[in-house]
Amino acid sequence: MSGQPLTPVALAIQGWHGQMVSVAHPHGVIQHWAVPPKTPLFALGDGYVLGVTGPGRDAFPLDEKLRWAKLTDHERAALKQAQPG
Repeated sequence: MSGQPLTPVALAIQGWHGQMVSVAHPHGVIQHWAVPPKTPLFALGDGYVLGVTGPGRDAFPLDEKLRWAKLTDHERAALKQAQPG
């Protein structure tokens, strides 16, 4: 997705199995992602985490510190405003 515009999306956590998290995209597609140990996801509350997607791409969850995706400072600041509390 490098260099493509990213769209934020709320992903519903479907479950955890070890280091694998299953998340559901609002369109109903369930995806599985490996999450490094002790890395919290960007929680939105009520069982949702923040993710991003690109044109024609899968959505993937973001880590709490927004290190997984290459974001501009402006993008990073805008996404952090979405985090409650």
